Amino acid sequence: MGVSHPFPAQVIAFSWAFGTPVARFVTGVAYVLCTAPFDIGDRCLVVDATAATSEDKGYPIICKEIGPQTTKFMTSWSEQIVVPNHVLAEKVVVNQSRSPVPALRLPVRLSTRATPAELAGFKAALAKYAEANPQAWRSAYLIFVALSHDQGHIELNAWFTSASPGGYHDWATLYADRSRAYEFVHAYIHAADLHFARPVQPVLALGAGTPAPPPFFAA
Repeated sequence: MGVSHPFPAQVIAFSWAFGTPVARFVTGVAYVLCTAPFDIGDRCLVVDATAATSEDKGYPIICKEIGPQTTKFMTSWSEQIVVPNHVLAEKVVVNQSRSPVPALRLPVRLSTRATPAELAGFKAALAKYAEANPQAWRSAYLIFVALSHDQGHIELNAWFTSASPGGYHDWATLYADRSRAYEFVHAYIHAADLHFARPVQPVLALGAGTPAPPPFFAA
């Protein structure tokens, strides 16, 4: 996955000698010209370097316009975000569009009453589902994450490796495939009477109304 790290501190320190406005302008221009972290149309995540997991990375944005001072992005809600380039220079940019083979994680929570044989059947069913849908998935496998006896559930991750030629560039197809995979997982768990606890949907829910801009866009 394409990742751009914060711009070198030496350039920023040098430009600050000429004053804050000049420093920000030089830093922003040098960042987009020298590092080229994204192109117009790329799907990105802009995060703090301290973000430990994908859940900390906010929501995806699409690059729409790159200027010398600012870059314009579009959110999933078709809202425009204008970010100063000097702010981007201090962040980590995860460029999903430059990732050749997307892999999507579907967290699943099952009851601890599920037997090893039932879990093995679930794992085999995921692999067969991927084999039956080669236009969507290259492979699918199940990973055991955690066992919580006190809360009575097992944490699992179903990983699907995409076969979509467009990858993240064709995000509509990619996430339509993921929705169908979720439907299959939900249906299988009920049909197999696996004591389905609940799915853990990895979509950032921001509540009703217009979502606030991510805090990492603060200048």
